[in-house]
Amino acid sequence: MFTLKKDKKKKMHIDIYSKNRLIYQGRWDDLPLSENIIIEKSIDFFNDPEPCYIHRDAVRVRLLAELEAGLNHNFQSIPPQWLDNLTALTGISLITQVEFSEK
Repeated sequence: MFTLKKDKKKKMHIDIYSKNRLIYQGRWDDLPLSENIIIEKSIDFFNDPEPCYIHRDAVRVRLLAELEAGLNHNFQSIPPQWLDNLTALTGISLITQVEFSEK
């Protein structure tokens, strides 16, 4: 069972698939979030329509934490609604599967 807690040696990675085709592979912390979502959430959280890197990072951290919480530490059986949420936050369409690993 995986956890997304920070380990100094290993980092959590995610592979995102669309219909069995790998479309994104990278560190969880580097997950590409939609620019529109970052701005929308920056306005919601900070009333800042032109977020600086501090607000951008705060939005990113909060959204990733919300995604993590939605999994309830179950990285083997990903609910379809979680994939829908991931699609909305990243702008990557037709996400059908994700896989987590530590590297």
